[in-house]
Amino acid sequence: MDKESLELITGGNWWEISQTLGYVGIFGLLLNQPDLLQEFLNCFKKKK
Repeated sequence: MDKESLELITGGNWWEISQTLGYVGIFGLLLNQPDLLQEFLNCFKKKK
């Protein structure tokens, strides 16, 4: 790893990194659990 890449990683905003990892985790969960995604989407559908 070069010095510039290391500075970018270690000098980053840890809150942003944490949020990004959280969103990636949720996205990964939804991709791997299509039934869970469908249940989630059903929560936002209008009842007739």
